[in-house]
Amino acid sequence: MKRLFRPTDPKETRRCRNTARLFVSSKRARRAQAEVPPRRASYKMERFRPNLPPAHAHPLVKRLFAEMNAQQCSQEMMAARSGVGRNTFKDWRTRTDPTLSNLEACFNVLGFELVARKIKE
Repeated sequence: MKRLFRPTDPKETRRCRNTARLFVSSKRARRAQAEVPPRRASYKMERFRPNLPPAHAHPLVKRLFAEMNAQQCSQEMMAARSGVGRNTFKDWRTRTDPTLSNLEACFNVLGFELVARKIKE
């Protein structure tokens, strides 16, 4: 018979009704009792899904989403790197126009910059 792991914390143990054996209630203590190696962290690749803005979206938003698709940059990744909220991208696609500072931050992440120039006549 295997020796039971006896934790020092009394909250982690309880007595069985029919036997004098101790049951270990915490997961960490049960793993130590069974001598099972800890689980390896699982890394799964997220599938890239292209972002398609509607026809009525702002032209700069269309250009931003096209460049995000070309560089396979997801909205979550863009939000983390630029500091713009994830829901902001949804709002740009559906109901609001972007602010200049948010657009500039997003384009800078992709390696672009916004430039003001005079209109040719």
